Amino acid sequence: MRSLVEKWRADATTLEEHGATAQANVCKKHAVELDIALQEQGNEVLTLTQASRLSGYSVDHLRRRVADGTIPDAGRRNAPCIRRRDCPM
Repeated sequence: MRSLVEKWRADATTLEEHGATAQANVCKKHAVELDIALQEQGNEVLTLTQASRLSGYSVDHLRRRVADGTIPDAGRRNAPCIRRRDCPM
């Protein structure tokens, strides 16, 4: 998805170079909106069960990685969670 943000920014530059300012502004706006949405999605806090489904790793494996600090804990004491952006894929 990051590559799509960069593509839309590059498209905006190309459009501006050809005098299509209004169309370039639309591309820029979409790039910013997608970038924000991706950041918000990355900040989503997942339970270990949700992270397990997403990553394919077992809950126990994820729990060990959180406990040893390999994956940052986004939860609270005795209730570890993982931010989507930190979930191993």
